[in-house]
Amino acid sequence: MDTPPSPPQFPKWQPKQPRPADRDGQAVGAALAATDFCVLIDRVTYALRQPLDAALATTRPEVKHGRKRCALVRGDMDLLYVKDVAPAHAALRNDGTVVDLGGVKAYQVESRREGAVSGCAITVPVSFQHAVQFELGIQSRSKDCGTLRDFATAGATAIRRSRPRCLPLPS
Repeated sequence: MDTPPSPPQFPKWQPKQPRPADRDGQAVGAALAATDFCVLIDRVTYALRQPLDAALATTRPEVKHGRKRCALVRGDMDLLYVKDVAPAHAALRNDGTVVDLGGVKAYQVESRREGAVSGCAITVPVSFQHAVQFELGIQSRSKDCGTLRDFATAGATAIRRSRPRCLPLPS
């Protein structure tokens, strides 16, 4: 005699949880405006990756499209950027792969061309609307997202250490 299959078990209904409150947008914007993005580029990380060229690299602070950023430069090559991401891009920033930067949630997006990685960006949210992005420079010889992840991890750690003077990070 065949036993009929047991009915499917569904989890008990749970009410939808309310969305947590966002950080004060003006306070986060003011913190971003006061942030020296060059401090978020860890020179030790670069020296470990490029020990012979470490002394040749410099940082260059700049403002582009009204947003602050800093470039790590060696000669005439921009190796990587750290920048303030405009709130208008908040809906697009979470399209990447979720990565863990030493306990900080971030999103990694790889650009591909002809099957090979041609670029990489890692976005670290500091609120629902604001974020800091680490991105390989277009002229960078290294298209290694692992290298960029090391820089982003060190930068996220610097943000966390400087709290509340710098930027708040979601827990």
